[in-house]
Amino acid sequence: MSIHPQIPTTFSQRKKVPTLFSPTPLPLSISVSMLFLSTLHIPLLVLGLVSNTLALVAPRAVADCPTNGFQSGRKCIPYVENKDIAGIKFSLYTWADPKAPASPVADPKYLKPLQSAAAKVLPVYADLMQTKVKTVRVYLTEEDGTRRGATDYHESDPTICSVRVIGSGDGPSSDIESVQQALVHELYHCVQRTFDMEKPVQDDSLPNNWWFEGSAEYFGNFFFPDTKPDHMQKYDPASPLYNQKHDFGYPGSLFFQHLSNIFTSNKEIHDWVVSRRGTISSTLQNERQWLSSDSFITKPFPSFATAFKDDLILYSNGEPVPRDFKVNLHTATSTLSDEPGVYDAKTYTRPWTIWETLDVALPDKRDISFKYTVPSGQGSNVVLQYSKDGEKSWKTAGKGATVKVDCGSKKYTFLATSTGNGDVKTPVLVTIEFTVKKKKKGSNKHKAKRDETDGDPSPSEGLEYNPRVLRAADTPPREIIVVSLDDDDGDDDGDDEGDSCSTDKCIVGDWNLDVPSMQAFLSEQLSASDVAISNVAVTGSSSFSVKKDLSSAMTFKGLDIAYDGSASGYDFHTLIDITGSVDGTLKLGKTAAGGDSFTWTNVKSQGLAKTTTTIAGFDDPTELDISLDQQYGSDTQVHYTCTDKTLQMSGYVDSKFTWAYTWTREIVA
Repeated sequence: MSIHPQIPTTFSQRKKVPTLFSPTPLPLSISVSMLFLSTLHIPLLVLGLVSNTLALVAPRAVADCPTNGFQSGRKCIPYVENKDIAGIKFSLYTWADPKAPASPVADPKYLKPLQSAAAKVLPVYADLMQTKVKTVRVYLTEEDGTRRGATDYHESDPTICSVRVIGSGDGPSSDIESVQQALVHELYHCVQRTFDMEKPVQDDSLPNNWWFEGSAEYFGNFFFPDTKPDHMQKYDPASPLYNQKHDFGYPGSLFFQHLSNIFTSNKEIHDWVVSRRGTISSTLQNERQWLSSDSFITKPFPSFATAFKDDLILYSNGEPVPRDFKVNLHTATSTLSDEPGVYDAKTYTRPWTIWETLDVALPDKRDISFKYTVPSGQGSNVVLQYSKDGEKSWKTAGKGATVKVDCGSKKYTFLATSTGNGDVKTPVLVTIEFTVKKKKKGSNKHKAKRDETDGDPSPSEGLEYNPRVLRAADTPPREIIVVSLDDDDGDDDGDDEGDSCSTDKCIVGDWNLDVPSMQAFLSEQLSASDVAISNVAVTGSSSFSVKKDLSSAMTFKGLDIAYDGSASGYDFHTLIDITGSVDGTLKLGKTAAGGDSFTWTNVKSQGLAKTTTTIAGFDDPTELDISLDQQYGSDTQVHYTCTDKTLQMSGYVDSKFTWAYTWTREIVA
């Protein structure tokens, strides 16, 4: 079942409907409720469902180019002139070859795709402009260094925007989609110009490029994802967000791509960009200070860091953004003693970087908890996230709060981030204090190592900050400091070194789906979404069996879940048909709130969830087949509530609600 499903890595579309304009990379039929979260969804969806192909206009005779700031005295060959697109007069030219005036300098194969790209994006951009540009002129030109496009910022008439796009050569940027992406990027600069935003000086050390160029690159990738070369792939985790030096700050677009992944609409991203027109920073320090007080950036930065670490930042087509940078995340490792006591582990971060992760190996048969501290004055800007056993699901440790380690966990991974206004050259120390206790007291004694920390030394006085130098060498395991040992090891009447994890075996048994209860439970879960959901109906059957050794089997036989929804003035109906099975061993644990939970190990999921979504006013439904292993796998966390007779379960993937069931225990006569 897929109520709020996560982005699948593989799926089979039975009928493909354009949904390029969703602010998330979700195809429509994966989750219509998610689709409507963006204010741009509906107009863009409608645009995607109608033909956006303009009538072709035959090339005309060579003439003088309209006045532009790129190069004077050039001749132009018109392809389209003054074609109305969303109230904007659109013209497309190729520069003529000075040596052969009747010949274009660029390959004409790009003309029709550029025209199509303009037809796709200008209706969207027109709604974003402060005052609508009346005329857009695009020039297809020859190679000029490494740049793929440029916008004429010397144009004095604010109603005219001229754009240059490179359309020749055989390099990696010469494929059609890359040229289209370059056009969409430059046309977003036309949008920025309507807000009196001038282009920052092209100096990769200036602090505004990351968002000025990064936002334009994001919108280009939104419409034409994963082109070559792709600046997003060059994001440097060891450099601050606001100082991405490569490619004039373009890699900053990766942050906006993450915002889109977490359901920030294009309109919200655009509104933030134009809000910066009055806060242009003159120095890197000014930009860092500004960002540190801006919750639109500080709040999502920690999740950006973990998504980067786990390669979970996705293009609008659902494909992950690969890393194409030599410096990856540094990982420190530590091993926690099984001797009862208190221990300090250390990890480090630097402001606005994704600096390192710390892997802590945990002892068996111990009750373990932790809390963390940071230096005085930095606590409000530091966030510590953690995940267990390599799962791509992260939780945030509360400041000063004690977190109980999930029973049976072998390893916890920690990632600290800072959005403070501190010097990036100075590491921020995060101390994680572990408390280890025996589950049962006994007589066996274990000698604890009294370790010294090697830490992460601060750069020496006058040392130029260079993250590649600081992170180049492999680091030995980071030792853990013994704060205190617990001398009371319990009674001397035998020590089994602690029992294995005590578990609530209420879940053991045979369970059958309770349809009426599930409908009510599902309605309650869906009511928390931003989309109005009604008429939830469940038919079919499902069973769930758990043996004493916690091996389990879940089956679905023609299970149908249907519901109606309404958002942004549009009504829709979704039907999900599930047939298949999920087999695996349960690993019981606790949620952060202390509730019961489990994950599957050695899980094997077979079958499909077939979804069909119909939007009122559209003739054809959207159909999609989703493999069950996308939502019932090793990365799925299940929160459950069990009684003698009933069982409620909610599934989460990447910490996001995905499915829900209620069961009744099968009574053997």
